[in-house]
Amino acid sequence: MESKNYDFGGLTAVYTVVDGAVSLTVIPASRRRSLRAEKLDLSAVRRKFADAMPQSVFQIALRGDVYSRGLGMGMNNSSSCGAFCPTGQEYVAEEDGAAVVTRFDAGAGLKGVHTLRYKNGVDAFESFCEVYNGSESAVVIERLDSFSVSNLSPFEVENDSDSLVLHYMRSHWSGEGRLVSQTLTELSLEDSWSLYGARAFGIGQTGSMPANGYLPFMAVEDKANGLTYAVSVECPASWRIDARHSGGHLSLCGGGADYASGHFALQLNPGESYKTNSAFITAADGGLLAASGRLIDYYSTRIDAPAREQELPIIYNEYCYSWGAPSIEKLRPLMNAVAGYGVDYFVTDAGWYRDDKKEWYSVGDWNINGRLFPDGFNGLVREVESRGMSAGIWFEFESVSVDSEAYAALNDCLLRRDGHIIRAGQRAFLDFRKDKVREYLTKKVIKPLKEAGIGYIKVDYNETAGIGADGASSPGEGLRGHINCVLDFFGEIKRAVPGIVIEICSSGGMRLEPKFLSLAAQASFSDAHECPESAVIAGNLHRYMPPRQMQIWAALKKEYSLLKTGFVTGTAMLGRYCLSGDIPALSVEQKDLVRQSVEFYRLIRGVIRDGDTVFISQEGVTSYKRLRGSQTLLRAAKDGKTAVLYAFNFDGTSRRVEVPNLDLYAVSAAFGGGAAELDGSAVRYAPSAEKHGCKIFFLTKNAGAERVR
Repeated sequence: MESKNYDFGGLTAVYTVVDGAVSLTVIPASRRRSLRAEKLDLSAVRRKFADAMPQSVFQIALRGDVYSRGLGMGMNNSSSCGAFCPTGQEYVAEEDGAAVVTRFDAGAGLKGVHTLRYKNGVDAFESFCEVYNGSESAVVIERLDSFSVSNLSPFEVENDSDSLVLHYMRSHWSGEGRLVSQTLTELSLEDSWSLYGARAFGIGQTGSMPANGYLPFMAVEDKANGLTYAVSVECPASWRIDARHSGGHLSLCGGGADYASGHFALQLNPGESYKTNSAFITAADGGLLAASGRLIDYYSTRIDAPAREQELPIIYNEYCYSWGAPSIEKLRPLMNAVAGYGVDYFVTDAGWYRDDKKEWYSVGDWNINGRLFPDGFNGLVREVESRGMSAGIWFEFESVSVDSEAYAALNDCLLRRDGHIIRAGQRAFLDFRKDKVREYLTKKVIKPLKEAGIGYIKVDYNETAGIGADGASSPGEGLRGHINCVLDFFGEIKRAVPGIVIEICSSGGMRLEPKFLSLAAQASFSDAHECPESAVIAGNLHRYMPPRQMQIWAALKKEYSLLKTGFVTGTAMLGRYCLSGDIPALSVEQKDLVRQSVEFYRLIRGVIRDGDTVFISQEGVTSYKRLRGSQTLLRAAKDGKTAVLYAFNFDGTSRRVEVPNLDLYAVSAAFGGGAAELDGSAVRYAPSAEKHGCKIFFLTKNAGAERVR
């Protein structure tokens, strides 16, 4: 095949063939004429380093491979990459877009395919690879990437490592999405004096909590040329993304874990095929938010949610009220109180199933406590619906506690590694590859949801199963197969209970990855419910996921001042507004403020649902535990006519933050306090004796309202 460029909307996919290897580079379509051919075909670097290697778009490694020398190449560009030779490429028109399909053949019946798919109206690509074993013997795959992009920067013959910035996001429990930005120089991602040797930096995680350690996202900002590349991967289990600098250029590649990073090896028998999960790739003029926003737009097209979710209904979750000890007697006055705030979903959280002799966190049997709920699920649903709300319920159905009846009854259906039951504390994990497990959960989960008419399920997951499980050709493949069956069970819930709203939770935000997000209407953003850093975490995630899915709790307490009450409810407005806490005990003034917040949220929800986050400043924010500084965030409607500006002051000190194009807007409405005012093109934070102030402005562009001053 010949080197070729394909234009899709605002993007161009650049395919280059060197030494029989096909490389892929993605750029904004407006930059095509700036491409440096001598960078793409390696001719420039080969004048200095004849052994410079191209980066194949089809990154595969089979057991027994010979690996490339390079002091850092690892499993990259193994001998199988060279064996899978390109045989053709075709442009395929599709109903809602188009795709470029590149085919490879390694002989003896082994074939590979890389697909790059574009969806009309969204400037991002979906990428995945497949391999088919048409030979007469089994092969063992130890790596198959979902994506590989290379030749960065394609606009410079020689990279300036000081002007290329790598962005990635650290993620921990109650600390999700912390942005880290480092130059290639700081990461040592630059060529050696002789150009020999690969320099590598990777992120990822091993286990069943995908966002535990890092979010599956990476971006490269080319400050010299004013554009940013961004990638992410579907990864319901172990995953990795690698940045490598070798032979004059930077490449990004990744997908599910390989043998080196996640104990993954898959035996592919004759006649079998294997397809990776998808990755997502984009490039955009501008900085990080410009590129990440395109990926978020792509994720938004994949959300499988009921039509009623379009209006971003308000949620109340009772966990920060009963703290794992709900009963119908406790919940009745609570339902009466929250119904007056326009709440749409009333969710009963953990503890409804607890045995009187056990703690609330003993899970697995899923029998509603008849003493606490004498009329069972049907009675609970009737009580909720009689007050004009839909009933939701909490489950953690992938785990069983060692003191549960299910642990004994399903002991032969628990995940094992090296023959031993995998345990995390008092929890063990059901093996969803077993028919007996799915039958049990159909009875215990799906049946009550359907029979009682429960319209909302919060699915939690509070431990990781670790590196993998028995029952497959490797521990990593065992984990992958199990998680795929978990995803299938989510599909069974949707088929059995049409229109159900699914909330993904995993100790808060530990399952914030594209595959799980595509299954859910909402996702818990974090477990940081009663601390001021929740506003920073929510702001972080605006760089990563659709705010319309990001459920943020306003966990209220009677001892909060009005300023703190406004701060807590204002934080929830960064995404999906979820009330919690002791609503009945609030003062009259607090209750009035909460009602105002709900009304204001309804005013701005269209921008939350469909807009773009175009500016984030977290000035002075370093430690979350000892939070200081401010957060200023601007989210604008797609048509630019309206916008929402969030201003959080975490330490009560004065500062002035410039916001691009802010002076083009007028204030239409505002909520909250905290001594934040707009001053031309800036937010001015005035000193305050009380910390943790929040003010939110609904802005209209050139609408004839009072000009921003």
